[in-house]
Amino acid sequence: MAEIILDCDGVLFDWETAFAEWLLETHSICTGGTEPKEWDLSKWINCSPEDTMRFVHDFNGSEAFGKLPVFPEAQIAVKKMASVGHRLHVITSCGVTWPIKSRRELNLKRAFGDIFSSITCLALGADKSPYLEALPRGIYVEDNSDHGVRGTFCGHKTFVLRRSHNRANELVMGSAPMVIWTDDWAPILEAALV
Repeated sequence: MAEIILDCDGVLFDWETAFAEWLLETHSICTGGTEPKEWDLSKWINCSPEDTMRFVHDFNGSEAFGKLPVFPEAQIAVKKMASVGHRLHVITSCGVTWPIKSRRELNLKRAFGDIFSSITCLALGADKSPYLEALPRGIYVEDNSDHGVRGTFCGHKTFVLRRSHNRANELVMGSAPMVIWTDDWAPILEAALV
């Protein structure tokens, strides 16, 4: 039995698509069907960084946040890891208010069932290191390479899923073996199911 530690947005759920739809519906801001090319979403939505963060906070506090679409491949992989007895943990920097936490937990249960040993919600952008350090060593899956590197320093085998917003980070990191970059869940499942 292994410990599997999972980020949520960009790993399990398609936060960006839901956020873009919410921006269009609530603020008439159109991303033009594109995906963000970096972590700073302000260029993607053509707003100031301050307005962008306000929109992110507002979205995460909205009902739409509790209905994020699951990545089908993630759903299959995570359920497969649970079926062989691995302990699954979610550490997510989405916000700490009660509505955000309860919507996150409900969204996870709807998409995956009651399979998580722990769900930890942190403040938006918070450092996950103390929580990664506290868990037994295992496999860590992220889309944020900075969090991924911290996971490696905490002793976890870390995979970073390639997404449009993190590609520049991979180029900067080069071939440094701090994290394992992957386009899909196949190498993660291979590591988890050996």
